Amino acid sequence: MRLSLILQAAKSGRQLLVSCESQATGH
Repeated sequence: MRLSLILQAAKSGRQLLVSCESQATGH
C-alpha cells in the first residue's frame, strides 16, 4: 500500500466526518 494513498484517504475521510458532524450539530 502507498503511504500517500492512505494519507489522502484519511484526509478525505476526516473531511467527510467533520462535514457530517457540523451538519448534525447545525453549525
